[in-house]
Amino acid sequence: MKEYKDLFQRMASILAGVIFLLVLVDGWVIVGAGWSGVVSHFGKVTDTVLTPGFHFKWPVYTTVTKYDCRVQASDVEAGAASKDLQTVNAKVTINWHPDPNKVQEIFKTIGDSDEVVQRVMRPVVNEIIKASTAQLTAEEVVSKRMVLKQTIDDAFKSRMTHYNILVDDLNIVHLDFSADFNKAIESKQVAEQKAKQAKYDADKAFQEGQALVNRAKGESEAQRLQVNTLNRTMILKMAVDKWDGHFPQVMGQGALPLLDLRQLQAKE
Repeated sequence: MKEYKDLFQRMASILAGVIFLLVLVDGWVIVGAGWSGVVSHFGKVTDTVLTPGFHFKWPVYTTVTKYDCRVQASDVEAGAASKDLQTVNAKVTINWHPDPNKVQEIFKTIGDSDEVVQRVMRPVVNEIIKASTAQLTAEEVVSKRMVLKQTIDDAFKSRMTHYNILVDDLNIVHLDFSADFNKAIESKQVAEQKAKQAKYDADKAFQEGQALVNRAKGESEAQRLQVNTLNRTMILKMAVDKWDGHFPQVMGQGALPLLDLRQLQAKE
């Protein structure tokens, strides 16, 4: 009996040591800031969600899967067609995060963050972009980019709420079209710039011509006024204004001989 008792005590000690070791190694978990802990019992997901901090758990029986609830940025590319059947290639960046209170549902029905992007976001974004661009011509896709962005954003946010995903923002970071369409747009822009330059040159020439006409009219009017007001007094005044203060060297009129004043000055 004593031998059995000693054996039982040794087995109990070993078992206690194993339990202690399990508790020491697998009896606790730390959930970091911005993360949530999804609790499973032998692989079955429960409704319990652990908040950030230190938590005890049952070794082996309980498993805690850490789920990132911070805002994440995911890039999604999609191909579509415009209303006028032009190929549109779009790239969007989605800022999103899972609902911290519903991470157990997300993990149970979809999976981790990568599976959320691959299994849910990419198909939904592709579908919404195709439906949105089909309502606009290729030129409107470019000119009404913000309207297109808002349409996609609203539709995507609405769809993601069914999956307990919260969308913070969606941005269209790239829009591209076929080479032929890009060339046509470039040619149109060049033509518009040339037309604007031609209009500018025409307006400038017209303004310069108008200025010449106005200047000519002004000079003509000045001459007319001058002729109308010209009299003997003004003629004398103009002569005085132009006189340089020196008398003429030669004087004579009609049949009178010329008198050279310079000779008289020389004789003196």
